[in-house]
Amino acid sequence: MDNIGSVTVTAGNYVNCRAVSFMMRVYVEGGSAPIVMNNVWSLAPGVGKIQVEVVDQNDQYLDTADLISGQVAGTDVSNLAGPKNLIPIYSLLLGR
Repeated sequence: MDNIGSVTVTAGNYVNCRAVSFMMRVYVEGGSAPIVMNNVWSLAPGVGKIQVEVVDQNDQYLDTADLISGQVAGTDVSNLAGPKNLIPIYSLLLGR
Protein backbone atom coordinates (compact mmCIF):
# COMPACT_ATOMS: atom_id res chain seq x y z
CA MET A 1 0.00 0.00 0.00
CA ASP A 2 1.47 3.34 -1.06
CA ASN A 3 0.81 6.76 0.49
CA ILE A 4 -0.58 9.01 -2.27
CA GLY A 5 -1.64 12.08 -0.22
CA SER A 6 -4.65 14.10 -1.37
CA VAL A 7 -7.08 12.80 -3.99
CA THR A 8 -9.91 14.86 -5.45
CA VAL A 9 -13.03 13.12 -6.76
CA THR A 10 -16.58 14.32 -7.37
CA ALA A 11 -17.53 13.61 -3.73
CA GLY A 12 -14.73 15.90 -2.46
CA ASN A 13 -11.03 16.16 -1.66
CA TYR A 14 -9.65 13.48 0.65
CA VAL A 15 -6.30 13.61 2.46
CA ASN A 16 -3.93 10.90 3.72
CA CYS A 17 -5.02 8.53 0.94
CA ARG A 18 -3.38 5.23 0.12
CA ALA A 19 -3.19 3.28 -3.15
CA VAL A 20 -3.54 -0.46 -3.51
CA SER A 21 -2.75 -2.16 -6.81
CA PHE A 22 -3.52 -5.69 -7.89
CA MET A 23 -3.88 -7.81 -11.03
CA MET A 24 -7.14 -9.54 -11.91
CA ARG A 25 -7.51 -12.40 -14.40
CA VAL A 26 -10.99 -12.88 -15.82
CA TYR A 27 -11.82 -16.12 -17.57
CA VAL A 28 -14.70 -16.00 -20.04
CA GLU A 29 -16.52 -19.24 -20.76
CA GLY A 30 -15.51 -20.43 -24.21
CA GLY A 31 -12.53 -18.07 -24.33
CA SER A 32 -9.03 -19.30 -25.04
CA ALA A 33 -7.11 -16.96 -22.73
CA PRO A 34 -7.91 -14.87 -19.65
CA ILE A 35 -8.45 -11.13 -19.78
CA VAL A 36 -5.82 -9.54 -17.53
CA MET A 37 -6.54 -6.18 -15.89
CA ASN A 38 -4.41 -4.20 -13.46
CA ASN A 39 -6.40 -2.24 -10.88
CA VAL A 40 -5.33 0.67 -8.69
CA TRP A 41 -7.70 1.63 -5.88
CA SER A 42 -7.38 4.97 -4.08
CA LEU A 43 -8.51 4.56 -0.46
CA ALA A 44 -9.44 7.42 1.87
CA PRO A 45 -9.43 7.15 5.69
CA GLY A 46 -12.94 6.71 7.07
CA VAL A 47 -14.42 6.32 3.58
CA GLY A 48 -12.72 3.47 1.73
CA LYS A 49 -12.50 3.21 -2.05
CA ILE A 50 -12.84 6.64 -3.69
CA GLN A 51 -11.28 5.98 -7.10
CA VAL A 52 -10.54 2.95 -9.28
CA GLU A 53 -8.27 2.97 -12.32
CA VAL A 54 -8.02 0.00 -14.68
CA VAL A 55 -5.34 -0.72 -17.30
CA ASP A 56 -4.86 -3.81 -19.42
CA GLN A 57 -1.90 -6.19 -19.43
CA ASN A 58 -0.09 -3.84 -21.86
CA ASP A 59 -0.56 -0.86 -19.50
CA GLN A 60 -3.14 0.66 -21.83
CA TYR A 61 -5.67 2.80 -19.93
CA LEU A 62 -9.15 1.25 -19.85
CA ASP A 63 -11.28 3.20 -17.37
CA THR A 64 -11.50 5.30 -14.21
CA ALA A 65 -14.38 5.37 -11.75
CA ASP A 66 -14.69 8.09 -9.09
CA LEU A 67 -16.78 8.21 -5.95
CA ILE A 68 -19.63 10.68 -6.49
CA SER A 69 -21.72 10.04 -3.39
CA GLY A 70 -22.52 7.48 -0.73
CA GLN A 71 -22.66 6.78 2.97
CA VAL A 72 -20.35 5.19 5.50
CA ALA A 73 -21.91 4.26 8.85
CA GLY A 74 -24.90 6.49 7.99
CA THR A 75 -22.75 9.55 7.24
CA ASP A 76 -22.65 11.19 3.80
CA VAL A 77 -19.09 10.69 2.50
CA SER A 78 -19.04 14.26 1.16
CA ASN A 79 -19.13 15.35 4.81
CA LEU A 80 -15.98 13.33 5.48
CA ALA A 81 -13.94 15.19 2.84
CA GLY A 82 -11.10 17.24 4.31
CA PRO A 83 -8.92 16.73 7.36
CA LYS A 84 -11.31 17.95 10.09
CA ASN A 85 -14.03 15.32 9.83
CA LEU A 86 -12.11 12.18 8.93
CA ILE A 87 -12.98 9.14 11.01
CA PRO A 88 -10.46 6.26 11.26
CA ILE A 89 -11.76 3.27 9.28
CA TYR A 90 -11.22 0.91 12.21
CA SER A 91 -13.59 3.05 14.31
CA LEU A 92 -16.28 2.65 11.67
CA LEU A 93 -15.68 -1.08 11.41
CA LEU A 94 -15.87 -1.48 15.20
CA GLY A 95 -18.90 0.81 15.47
CA ARG A 96 -17.15 3.33 17.75
